[in-house]
Amino acid sequence: MINAAYQDGRPEHRAVAVLRYASVLAAVVLLVLIALATYGMALRIQQYGLSPDRVGATACVVVAACYAIGYVVAVARSGVGLRGLEPTNVVTSLVIVAVLILLRSPIADPNRIAVVDQVHRLETGRISPTQFDFAFLRFRSGRYGIEALRRLAERTEGPEANDIADRAGKFLAARYPSYVDLTPGPPRPFGAEQRAGNITVVQPSGATLPEEFLQQDWAAIQRGVHFQLPRCLVAETKCEAGMADLDGDGQPEILLFDQFGD
Repeated sequence: MINAAYQDGRPEHRAVAVLRYASVLAAVVLLVLIALATYGMALRIQQYGLSPDRVGATACVVVAACYAIGYVVAVARSGVGLRGLEPTNVVTSLVIVAVLILLRSPIADPNRIAVVDQVHRLETGRISPTQFDFAFLRFRSGRYGIEALRRLAERTEGPEANDIADRAGKFLAARYPSYVDLTPGPPRPFGAEQRAGNITVVQPSGATLPEEFLQQDWAAIQRGVHFQLPRCLVAETKCEAGMADLDGDGQPEILLFDQFGD
């Protein structure tokens, strides 16, 4: 909008006074917004480390900072004349190209940077193995995450090395994140009683689930299919159920919905 009001800067194309002063105000506000964004991003990275999304967001902040600083300098030099917008736009366009090239290269690949940072936080004890997102390395960070998992699975030294190696090995062998069991010891028994406690029938009101549905060995079925069944059938997770005859055969079908707030 600043550039739309400025156009090419020629006197015959100058915007009305209210737009020129609004452009000056917008340039100053832009710098404040970038300062807030930088502060917020720094806090987030300090708390949780880098992720591919945060690397991309940081690149956006860098590009926006180039615009903000250039526009404020233009205001400081020429007031409402905003002389200096042109070189700022040209230089920042080159910065955008350079940033995009870096993000698509091994130098600043978001996955690589995020993996290095997250693994460093784990190895230095800033985050415990129980809190660490091994699934990110296995399923959401490409080859860099797989390579890091292999190194962690062979880890023999350092704090909690055995726990880290065990968890990394389990995720390295996993095909789906929901199938990884990181719970030590034998699994707790999970049967019809636990399943009935997990599922609340909301439609029709007062209905109950069929006993054969609750008694079904859903864990065995889960191991034999390539998709994920609702977790409330096999673990301590809450679901809501609706019962309705969807195909007109006179028998109600059971629809399960996760309770995301639990």
